[in-house]
Amino acid sequence: MKKQVVYSAALLPSFLLAGCAVTPPQEILSNVTDSSKTPTSYYLETEVTFTMDELEETILLKEWRNEEAYRMDIHESLGVSKTVESADQSITYMEEEELVLISENQGSPPAEVNYLNDVYDLEDIEQLDFRVAGEETILGRDTYELQMEGEESFKLWVDQSTWVILRWERGGLQTEALVYEENPDWNEDPFDLQYPDTAEVIYTDVTDQTISKDEVEAMFEPSVRIHSDNEDIDLREMYQYSTEVTLEYFLDLSPYMILTIAEEKNEYLHENDQVDSFESFVPISVWEIPGGYALSWEEEGLYYSLYPEDPAVEVEELQQFVESLSNTK
Repeated sequence: MKKQVVYSAALLPSFLLAGCAVTPPQEILSNVTDSSKTPTSYYLETEVTFTMDELEETILLKEWRNEEAYRMDIHESLGVSKTVESADQSITYMEEEELVLISENQGSPPAEVNYLNDVYDLEDIEQLDFRVAGEETILGRDTYELQMEGEESFKLWVDQSTWVILRWERGGLQTEALVYEENPDWNEDPFDLQYPDTAEVIYTDVTDQTISKDEVEAMFEPSVRIHSDNEDIDLREMYQYSTEVTLEYFLDLSPYMILTIAEEKNEYLHENDQVDSFESFVPISVWEIPGGYALSWEEEGLYYSLYPEDPAVEVEELQQFVESLSNTK
């Protein structure tokens, strides 16, 4: 029996025998998603790269957080947006459009807001099987490298002391932390979001904008396509913005697709490149947008735009979703 124990230990990776016990992978992921385990004050700058076929888009994210507020600046090819979240309100300024959106937050704590964790869909990956593949120093910090069993291209690197993800690789999505500072001493208040006096300010109230399926059909007549015949896809959230509605579909309880319906053409999509089209119940246009693709079509005077919430979704899957839509409940 003693020989068996010695032989088994010899097979273990050297980093497991270095003298300190390695935290189990599921506990690491649990700590990542637990806001009480991550720092209450930090600055994080991350480069995000989306790659699909021969197309590549790089986005720079800048995050500030303290106990009272959270700020996220997104720098991409289409422009810069800046968002500050507090317990009382959310303010977003879009520089190119000179547009400011202000909404009430109903007292939600800023600790619940984390843009990158939403991109990573951490609640979903907690259900997957990971192993600790090694350790690596990133930005002078010790990290655990986690790798999904059976999928070598899915890796993430987690800071061992603060449980913040400093690097991520999965399919066409890669992230790399460029700057990470705990408890920084800010010379100026980053949560005091400034915008020009000439900017258009729109006050929104998400609670008042929530509508039902029946109300969507009443707005656009019963022929509007909002029902998917895929039983695994659930239409769970619907919002109205002026004469446009935004519908969020979930697949296996995870955010899946965003569908917008309006009586006017979506100018945002037309600022991008149309890369393909196909015939369905009407001609469908395929657009290349930062980090992936979107579809649009016009039917009976209504303009539809479809966006995936997962950047790994391919055009074929978007097409299948479109063809599952009908006006039949």
